[in-house]
Amino acid sequence: MMPAGFFSWLWDRLNVFATVFLGIFVEAVPFLLLGTFASGLVEVFLDRDQMSRWVSNRPAAAAVSGAFMGMIFPVCECGVVPLTRRLFKKGLPLSAGISFLLAAPVLNPIVIFSTASAFGWGEMLF
Repeated sequence: MMPAGFFSWLWDRLNVFATVFLGIFVEAVPFLLLGTFASGLVEVFLDRDQMSRWVSNRPAAAAVSGAFMGMIFPVCECGVVPLTRRLFKKGLPLSAGISFLLAAPVLNPIVIFSTASAFGWGEMLF
Protein backbone atom coordinates (compact mmCIF):
# COMPACT_ATOMS: atom_id res chain seq x y z
CA MET A 1 0.00 0.00 0.00
CA MET A 2 1.30 3.45 -0.92
CA PRO A 3 1.48 6.15 1.73
CA ALA A 4 -0.79 9.18 1.31
CA GLY A 5 2.25 11.47 1.24
CA PHE A 6 3.37 9.88 -2.03
CA PHE A 7 0.19 10.92 -3.83
CA SER A 8 0.50 14.45 -2.49
CA TRP A 9 4.11 14.59 -3.70
CA LEU A 10 3.13 13.16 -7.09
CA TRP A 11 0.27 15.66 -7.46
CA ASP A 12 2.65 18.55 -6.69
CA ARG A 13 5.15 17.30 -9.27
CA LEU A 14 2.45 16.92 -11.92
CA ASN A 15 1.27 20.48 -11.25
CA VAL A 16 4.82 21.80 -11.69
CA PHE A 17 5.24 19.77 -14.88
CA ALA A 18 1.95 21.03 -16.33
CA THR A 19 2.78 24.64 -15.47
CA VAL A 20 6.24 24.50 -17.03
CA PHE A 21 5.02 22.60 -20.10
CA LEU A 22 2.17 25.00 -20.79
CA GLY A 23 4.43 28.01 -20.22
CA ILE A 24 6.98 26.78 -22.75
CA PHE A 25 4.26 25.76 -25.18
CA VAL A 26 2.52 29.14 -25.06
CA GLU A 27 5.84 30.96 -25.53
CA ALA A 28 6.94 28.79 -28.48
CA VAL A 29 3.73 28.61 -30.51
CA PRO A 30 3.90 32.15 -31.99
CA PHE A 31 7.44 31.56 -33.23
CA LEU A 32 6.50 28.19 -34.67
CA LEU A 33 3.62 29.87 -36.49
CA LEU A 34 6.01 32.54 -37.80
CA GLY A 35 8.27 29.81 -39.20
CA THR A 36 5.29 28.06 -40.76
CA PHE A 37 4.17 31.36 -42.30
CA ALA A 38 7.68 31.93 -43.71
CA SER A 39 7.59 28.38 -45.06
CA GLY A 40 4.34 29.16 -46.85
CA LEU A 41 5.87 32.30 -48.35
CA VAL A 42 8.81 30.24 -49.62
CA GLU A 43 6.39 27.76 -51.17
CA VAL A 44 4.49 30.50 -53.01
CA PHE A 45 7.28 32.85 -54.06
CA LEU A 46 10.38 30.66 -54.52
CA ASP A 47 10.80 28.02 -57.19
CA ARG A 48 13.50 25.39 -57.72
CA ASP A 49 15.28 27.41 -60.41
CA GLN A 50 15.75 30.37 -58.08
CA MET A 51 17.06 28.06 -55.36
CA SER A 52 19.62 26.50 -57.70
CA ARG A 53 20.78 29.96 -58.82
CA TRP A 54 21.22 31.24 -55.25
CA VAL A 55 22.78 28.17 -53.64
CA SER A 56 25.72 26.26 -55.07
CA ASN A 57 25.69 22.48 -55.39
CA ARG A 58 29.24 22.25 -54.01
CA PRO A 59 28.96 21.28 -50.31
CA ALA A 60 31.39 23.87 -48.87
CA ALA A 61 29.95 26.79 -50.84
CA ALA A 62 26.41 25.62 -50.06
CA ALA A 63 27.22 25.54 -46.35
CA VAL A 64 28.48 29.13 -46.46
CA SER A 65 25.41 30.28 -48.37
CA GLY A 66 23.19 28.45 -45.88
CA ALA A 67 24.82 30.38 -43.05
CA PHE A 68 24.23 33.66 -44.89
CA MET A 69 20.59 32.66 -45.38
CA GLY A 70 20.39 32.54 -41.60
CA MET A 71 20.93 36.30 -41.55
CA ILE A 72 18.14 36.93 -44.08
CA PHE A 73 15.23 34.93 -42.69
CA PRO A 74 13.89 36.38 -39.41
CA VAL A 75 13.09 33.08 -37.67
CA CYS A 76 14.24 31.69 -34.35
CA GLU A 77 15.08 28.12 -33.38
CA CYS A 78 11.39 27.23 -33.16
CA GLY A 79 10.51 28.44 -36.64
CA VAL A 80 13.64 27.38 -38.47
CA VAL A 81 12.63 23.71 -38.73
CA PRO A 82 9.48 24.12 -40.88
CA LEU A 83 11.28 26.67 -43.04
CA THR A 84 14.25 24.35 -43.58
CA ARG A 85 11.96 21.47 -44.51
CA ARG A 86 10.30 23.65 -47.14
CA LEU A 87 13.68 24.77 -48.47
CA PHE A 88 14.75 21.11 -48.74
CA LYS A 89 11.64 20.45 -50.82
CA LYS A 90 12.65 23.36 -53.06
CA GLY A 91 16.05 21.76 -53.70
CA LEU A 92 18.29 23.16 -50.96
CA PRO A 93 21.45 21.01 -50.59
CA LEU A 94 21.93 19.16 -47.31
CA SER A 95 25.05 21.09 -46.28
CA ALA A 96 23.24 24.41 -46.79
CA GLY A 97 20.26 23.19 -44.80
CA ILE A 98 22.35 22.03 -41.85
CA SER A 99 24.32 25.29 -41.72
CA PHE A 100 21.05 27.23 -42.01
CA LEU A 101 19.57 25.24 -39.11
CA LEU A 102 22.59 26.06 -36.98
CA ALA A 103 23.14 29.67 -38.07
CA ALA A 104 19.62 31.09 -38.31
CA PRO A 105 18.87 31.20 -34.56
CA VAL A 106 22.21 32.90 -33.87
CA LEU A 107 22.80 35.20 -36.84
CA ASN A 108 19.42 36.69 -37.59
CA PRO A 109 19.16 40.42 -36.87
CA ILE A 110 16.12 40.17 -34.61
CA VAL A 111 17.92 37.83 -32.21
CA ILE A 112 21.09 39.93 -32.27
CA PHE A 113 19.29 43.18 -31.44
CA SER A 114 16.98 41.66 -28.85
CA THR A 115 19.94 40.05 -27.07
CA ALA A 116 21.85 43.33 -27.20
CA SER A 117 18.90 45.24 -25.78
CA ALA A 118 18.50 42.70 -23.00
CA PHE A 119 22.16 42.38 -21.98
CA GLY A 120 23.97 45.29 -23.65
CA TRP A 121 26.55 45.06 -26.40
CA GLY A 122 29.50 44.64 -24.03
CA GLU A 123 27.95 41.70 -22.18
CA MET A 124 26.82 40.13 -25.43
CA LEU A 125 30.22 40.21 -27.11
CA PHE A 126 32.46 39.25 -24.19
